[in-house]
Amino acid sequence: MERDRLRRRVTRLGAAFALVAGSAGAAALFPNPLHIVRTIEDPIAQTTVTVDEYCSGNRVVSMRGADRVVIIDYAASELIEIDRTALVWSRTSLADLANARSARVSGTSVAPVPHARGARLSAAGHPLEVFETDDETSGVKRHVEVAVDRTVPLTRDALEALIGAAYPAAHTDIHDVILAASADRVASATVNGASSSASTFGLPAEVIVTFTVDGETLTSRDAVIRVDSQTIPPDALLMPVGGSRVESRLLRLAKESDALDHPKGRR
Repeated sequence: MERDRLRRRVTRLGAAFALVAGSAGAAALFPNPLHIVRTIEDPIAQTTVTVDEYCSGNRVVSMRGADRVVIIDYAASELIEIDRTALVWSRTSLADLANARSARVSGTSVAPVPHARGARLSAAGHPLEVFETDDETSGVKRHVEVAVDRTVPLTRDALEALIGAAYPAAHTDIHDVILAASADRVASATVNGASSSASTFGLPAEVIVTFTVDGETLTSRDAVIRVDSQTIPPDALLMPVGGSRVESRLLRLAKESDALDHPKGRR
């Protein structure tokens, strides 16, 4: 049971970076075009996927190849999924995604404060500041390493969107660790959902989270391999010709996850 719970935690962590989920404020999250290419290692499926994220204004387009596209329009508060191989697409409100889980529990434990560990270069050749934390809860040991690229300045809202920490996603203590490490003034940053006094944040160029329980170790790794200012490819926004509208895959997964976490009669 504990191993199954651990696997679900690691799977959700990877999904948080594969799909950003946030809500836009009055100002644009990304006033200038930002294109991020990242690799995400899934220790459960033992696969590595490459994701292109195009951020512009209040919209983020995530692409796995040319055929799998997720468009989050914060101004319209909706999410569009396109699968050109299967010729299907879906349109879902962020409110429906938020309501898909009967109990959305954020991080309830105190997030450990990240400590500076040194520096190294990113895959793109940018200098990175490296931070790490260690903690243990209910027999589960966790090590988090965050490498921050401060050549890419972000607002807190934009960063929360990129790491999947904003509405309708649950804000967890791992998100707090990432935010604290990425803040320009780490010493004055607070965790556990409190606002940081830093006005800008760096880009988490690499986030490595390792869980260990009963001698079994699972490691999730998200690494940025390229950053530039490419704009959203126009073709990415087109619905597949002859495609059919279906239920959102992400909405269905959220419902299934909720059913596993809260079996009938135990909610």
